[in-house]
Amino acid sequence: MRTLPEFPLDLHADIDVEIGYLVLREMYEDDDSADLLIGVEGDQYSVTLKSTLQPIIFPDDDLLESVGKLVSLHIEYGARPLRAATYHYDKESSGSWVMSAKFDYEPV
Repeated sequence: MRTLPEFPLDLHADIDVEIGYLVLREMYEDDDSADLLIGVEGDQYSVTLKSTLQPIIFPDDDLLESVGKLVSLHIEYGARPLRAATYHYDKESSGSWVMSAKFDYEPV
């Protein structure tokens, strides 16, 4: 059985929304997808952001701060250390964006 983090999910959801807002404000009108890749080693993290039309997007300080909140949340409450997080955003034909996320943890 997999061990899930034991932190308050509402805190995580708030950070997910904040990260999503900051990622999407970097998108061009014609972008139709974006990927945010977060690598974690201890309390250090790296951030890579790209979209369909932008192969490299330099994350601004607000996004870096929000990712730092996510990493800190996992350090404080996580049952296992977070190794990576991947957020994927797809633009629907209506213009709305849909997010999916994947979190990778250290093995038990």
